Amino acid sequence: FNASLPKATLKIESVAFDTRKIINGSNTLFFALRGEFRNGHEFINEAYAKGVRTFVISKSINEGLRGATFIKVDSTLIALQTLAKHHRHQFSYPIVAITGSAGKTITKEWLGQLLGVKYKVIRSPKSYNSQLGVPLSLLELNDSADLAIIEAGISQKDEMLPLWEMIRPSLTVLTGLGSAHTDGFESMQEKAAEKMLLCKDADVVIMPSDQSDLMLEASKLRQLQPMTRFITWGK
Repeated sequence: FNASLPKATLKIESVAFDTRKIINGSNTLFFALRGEFRNGHEFINEAYAKGVRTFVISKSINEGLRGATFIKVDSTLIALQTLAKHHRHQFSYPIVAITGSAGKTITKEWLGQLLGVKYKVIRSPKSYNSQLGVPLSLLELNDSADLAIIEAGISQKDEMLPLWEMIRPSLTVLTGLGSAHTDGFESMQEKAAEKMLLCKDADVVIMPSDQSDLMLEASKLRQLQPMTRFITWGK
């Protein structure tokens, strides 16, 4: 990180990437994310007007914003993911990860309702399960919780490993494979292998037993992780 260091210590209490959602910007770290249709660098002035004084950017900024600190990185998304990864490692309570072609959000909500009777549960907001949604979900973790439930969604190959590196779940739930996002994979077997990456080092894996592509990948994982407990269901 290359940054102009602030003269006084600033305590960051929240992160933002959408200026419309900034309420009190004084203790907010703004990530200038580059999307398909929008570039967060174009909204730095607006964030500054809302009180933000600390920014993570990936290109040089010429505006003379008095008192602002800029942290320049190669990728603002990877920087956000790195921050989430660090934050996740501050907590030792169980994290449940949910993935699959369908049913992730409703499974998360059901589990949250059921487990919430006995435990303090943090869960992903809405359907925050993407490369952006997962780090935002993980940054919600705090000391008051007993466990967390995090969704993880992918649409193409090589997307699951970065999610696993952030979440590091102790229990993984696979809702099953379906036709969603099939275009992003060469075969259902490749898709199953990508989904199974979320089970790496998990203590428990819960998955359907009547999907041959998933079961083949599960058999490979059993050899690598003999201590992992597999709980299956099927028709």
